[in-house]
Amino acid sequence: NDEVVPVPETLTAFDKEKLFFKAFDTVTMTNSREDFGGDGKPTMAAIKALVPFPFARKELVSAYQEYKARAIED
Repeated sequence: NDEVVPVPETLTAFDKEKLFFKAFDTVTMTNSREDFGGDGKPTMAAIKALVPFPFARKELVSAYQEYKARAIED
C-alpha cells in the first residue's frame, strides 16, 4: 500500500483510535506471523507501517486492548 494519507496537524484521540483500529483490522485479516509478537499483540513495525502518526508502545497496547474488548462485545 503506497498511498500517502494526509495527516491533519492535530489528531484527536478519537481520530487516532479509528486509525489504530483500521490498522488492527488489516493485520488481523492478513494474519501474517511477522505482524504479531510473542504476546499476541501486533508489532510496532506492523502498525507503524499502517498509521500516519508517531506513537509509543504503551499507546499501541492500550488501543489494542480496547480493540479486543470491543470485538468481544460485538
